[in-house]
Amino acid sequence: MRVANFVLCRVECRHYGSAILSAVLSLPESDNIITTLFPKVYADFVEALDGIDNGISCQQGPKLYRSRTDLSARIGSLNPRWNEDSSDDILDAKFKIASDLAGSEFLSRVDYLAKAWLPAREIVLSAVEKRKEVDPSGKVVVFESFAPWKEHLHLIEGELSLAEDELPLYVLYPEGAQPDCKWRIQAVPLDAESFQSRKALPEAYVQSAKSFSPLWIVPCADASSV
Repeated sequence: MRVANFVLCRVECRHYGSAILSAVLSLPESDNIITTLFPKVYADFVEALDGIDNGISCQQGPKLYRSRTDLSARIGSLNPRWNEDSSDDILDAKFKIASDLAGSEFLSRVDYLAKAWLPAREIVLSAVEKRKEVDPSGKVVVFESFAPWKEHLHLIEGELSLAEDELPLYVLYPEGAQPDCKWRIQAVPLDAESFQSRKALPEAYVQSAKSFSPLWIVPCADASSV
């Protein structure tokens, strides 16, 4: 679990995070779903709030742009303006609105991670574990169905401690569920957000698709020959 040198939220998460997820998802704290989602919820939702609350920037160097649409900014905008009336009752009412906003976004994020992010992870994990059945090198991963895979692949590679010379270079997945569907092949990026790949597709493949995209569409019948 990646945790910056924060204090309050880190302590709160460590003591109550699993229990909160357990209550939200109606699962025991010991369930694998809870232990898998706990660090993801912290990294995706809590850590940024924690950093802002502790005055820690998410980057080094000057900002390239300013954000006024993130959750912290939207909660901050609920405070009474400098030239508006303010009282304990007004502040309590504003706090209730802010609490409801943060709570709804937290529940929405947990719902997405449990119902969309986690199923995608299972698809990618299964394909990575079976990759040497596709090719002994382990450099080709075939998904049984499409799922958002880039973040999962890089996380799973680290979890499985894959050797550098066994890291996947390409992934294949069907466009749909039909037997005669087309397949896509895509080069694995250097990291989940990179536009550079570990090994670009051969130029002949790129030209055959008449595109400079890392995607190449082939018929299902030909997928095994890629």
